[in-house]
Amino acid sequence: MAVETISTKTGDLEAVVIQFEIDEAIDDATARYGHEVVHSRYKAQLIIDLQAFIRTKLKAGIDASTIQTSVDSWKPGVKSRPKSALEKADDFLSKLTDEQRDEILGRYS
Repeated sequence: MAVETISTKTGDLEAVVIQFEIDEAIDDATARYGHEVVHSRYKAQLIIDLQAFIRTKLKAGIDASTIQTSVDSWKPGVKSRPKSALEKADDFLSKLTDEQRDEILGRYS
């Protein structure tokens, strides 16, 4: 077990700092708290992480079918590589009409 320092503050109240032993292995946490508690906490956090992943996709204008495909290969805690400037520009240009794209690209030729 590792002793972690946890600091908590609420509103105008003074922060409280405590020491708490956190198990370093899932088997130790299961032995300490039981399978149901460990699984319940795992599931709760997994859902929160997955919702955050989905929100990021929604904000990028990605449709539900494509999001489902992304979710099928998603792994919690693993960040995908950010898009390069070229990939972002390509995404942007692909959403424009032909006239809008020609106007923008005409500025740079």
